[in-house]
Amino acid sequence: MVLNSEKSEPFTYEIFAAIIGFTITALTTWSLLGKQTENELNKEVRIRF
Repeated sequence: MVLNSEKSEPFTYEIFAAIIGFTITALTTWSLLGKQTENELNKEVRIRF
């Protein structure tokens, strides 16, 4: 198993953890920026009318 740090090298475990952390961070940022952009566009529409 990849996550079994006793059998695999610590470097492999660290790389796998970094990839998971990067993925979670990227998905969270993408979600928050999408909502922020939608809210900004809604504000602009309300200001124009």
